[in-house]
Amino acid sequence: MSTREDEPSASGTAPLLGEEPTEGEYDSYRNVSTSSKLKRLLPVLTVIFATSFLVAGLIFVAFPGWFWKNPPSQAGNEPADGDGETVFSQSEDQSRSALASSIIEAMDSGIDPCEDFYRFACGGWLNKTSIPPDKSSYGKSFTVLADKIEATLRNLLEGELYIGHTKTGKYYFSCMNMPDDSSALLQYLNLSYYSLLKNLSDSRSVASLTALFHTAEISVFFEASIAEDLLDPTKYSFYFSQGGLSLPSREYYLEQSTERKQLRLQYVNYIKDLLNATLLNSSKDSKENSSIFSTSLEEAANEILLLETVLANVSLPLAYLRDPNVSYNPVPITLIPEHMHMETYLSVLGVEPSKIDNIVILDNVEFFAKLSELMNSTAVDTIKAYMTFHALNSLASNGMLGENFYDKYFDFYGRKVAGQKEKSPRWRRCLSYTNTGLGDLLGMAFVEQNFSSSKKESAENMLRKIEASFAVVLRDSPWLNDQVKSAAAEKLRQVNNKIGYSENPDTYDDVEIADDNFFANCLSIRLHDSKKALEKLGKPVDKKEWLMTPQTVNAYYNPSQNEMVFPAAILQPPFFSEEYPAAVNFGGLGSVMGHELSHGFDDQGRKFDGKGSLHEWWTSDVERMFEERAQCVSNLYSSFQPSQLSSEYHVNGNLTLGENIADLGGVKVAYQAYKYFSGGLATQFSGNDFVPGLNDEQLFFVSYAQLWCRKYTTETLEMLLETDPHSPSEFRVRGPLSQYREFANTFGCHEGSKYAPEHTCSVW
Repeated sequence: MSTREDEPSASGTAPLLGEEPTEGEYDSYRNVSTSSKLKRLLPVLTVIFATSFLVAGLIFVAFPGWFWKNPPSQAGNEPADGDGETVFSQSEDQSRSALASSIIEAMDSGIDPCEDFYRFACGGWLNKTSIPPDKSSYGKSFTVLADKIEATLRNLLEGELYIGHTKTGKYYFSCMNMPDDSSALLQYLNLSYYSLLKNLSDSRSVASLTALFHTAEISVFFEASIAEDLLDPTKYSFYFSQGGLSLPSREYYLEQSTERKQLRLQYVNYIKDLLNATLLNSSKDSKENSSIFSTSLEEAANEILLLETVLANVSLPLAYLRDPNVSYNPVPITLIPEHMHMETYLSVLGVEPSKIDNIVILDNVEFFAKLSELMNSTAVDTIKAYMTFHALNSLASNGMLGENFYDKYFDFYGRKVAGQKEKSPRWRRCLSYTNTGLGDLLGMAFVEQNFSSSKKESAENMLRKIEASFAVVLRDSPWLNDQVKSAAAEKLRQVNNKIGYSENPDTYDDVEIADDNFFANCLSIRLHDSKKALEKLGKPVDKKEWLMTPQTVNAYYNPSQNEMVFPAAILQPPFFSEEYPAAVNFGGLGSVMGHELSHGFDDQGRKFDGKGSLHEWWTSDVERMFEERAQCVSNLYSSFQPSQLSSEYHVNGNLTLGENIADLGGVKVAYQAYKYFSGGLATQFSGNDFVPGLNDEQLFFVSYAQLWCRKYTTETLEMLLETDPHSPSEFRVRGPLSQYREFANTFGCHEGSKYAPEHTCSVW
């Protein structure tokens, strides 16, 4: 289970950027836990695991030898960018000059900024940029910087981390040298897996196997996570969330459009193809019965779709689950529906009920009532087929079954679901897996070469200015009474800021990485994650923990800890440089900081106090005024319809409400901070000296808008509208700036233009 994915959260822990799924995660926008922290799905250890087909992979001595070979750059693969040089080695002068050129080239000055500022700021870039064939979206700032950092990481992995025979280097090359044909592995796993499933007979055995699958990061039936308790953020609680789907969201099962019906037919074919390719079917003929379940593969695939459709029917929309008061439902273990067999499930996980106060937290009570019925009434062969497919799909998604299986996975999720034309090269996928599996170790190497104490100090200085600006916003909000103003100001003072990198990274000391066995290496990391997660139970919450690695181009606010986190990667050009004009720094990193700080006071974050506890601290009259303002924002964004799609598609103003409030607040707070404090970060270059034709204030807004220059495939944009709590990039510009009078004044927009409407929405 990935520990650092973006996921809509009931507690509001959504990163700055959601966007498209990464390698092996095309199905990661499933309708899953809203109680999880960045999808920190529970990895747990169990004694039964030692007898499963997964641990069998760890001790598979008969496996063909996969020995280290020359680094890919020496074996016919494309070289890393920069010929082994660090991407960020260029001087600040070069970086500043490159940024100025980039800003000018991205603009389309022929567009009226008061009618379409997104095109004014991004039109040049949009007109000349195509989505690379191995991506499903592409952005001017986030993606380009991420690609540069990716090149740096590749240089590290194929250079000093390879030469030094480090865990990250060994893991990366075990992936690079994974054979395309993994039939020997499959034959071995088939025997182990068959012995595991042959005794599956009733709901209790289903609960046992479900727990076992969850330890292996295989999503079946529902999701489980360990996270801070929303009422008492000093302790960890056990969350259970609706899930069990393999398509991106419940809507993919329920919508009856021609396109969705066709995709479901393709999904059934993918299920059959994956099952048939595993040798689980003894005759290799899809019309014959398999050795694990007695039905034909055609029937099994359709039954899997039917079962998942039932789960989708009782799943709540993600927008509804955003409210922590709706999705936080503590239930005594003894009251969990009978056929969930919670005692058995916890026993397999090795969890003592007393460590979780004999309580689990459900996000959707009705979902688990229906799931209990299904576990008791669904045919055993259907359960076997469903769990088998989910296991294979999980292993195929990150290359653990070899390239041939990944090709099948990509053909459905990459091409058909996300609209990606080509799969990424092997090195890029292996780097992604390494970054996910051993991210803290890789991050330590990245920070050593690419982050200085001066950058951290400059970022801290800017953040203090952003917080001071937000304090003024709170003070000057006439709709807040003195009681709420005082409590909000106290919460602001209590915000904990984390900048750059964790001072206590995971060093994976107990993880053994083999030179030649990628499958075993993946499982070794999962076992490590399991042990680490279990050790949290019964202990105080670790306030030093980071949910992102330093090489991640993103940021987040965690309301349960009232903390903001800004990894080293986002403290780089084009977001921030000590040599940039203040307008660029505040329009870039400043707006990011303002966005994250605003999350503490959005529709979710406002329900948590300064210590991260969920409770009501707003007076009823002020709360009512907040809801009215929030509804205005929701209605505004629900009116936005991407021109790339048909008229039936529009932004879900409720699903994206928290991010939209943060965008509106973030740009306002950053602009005010720029106006108050720009002298502290100003350089000899500003306004027309930097970009001819733009004054300082205009440069701020152009810099902000160009963060969001982005193109999507049609399929990915459709998926994100239904699953992502962030609005599409165009509306992250149009939404905030069209509602901000200072923008209209800066560009001289007359009232009634799109960016100077008569009526506007604002929360902060």
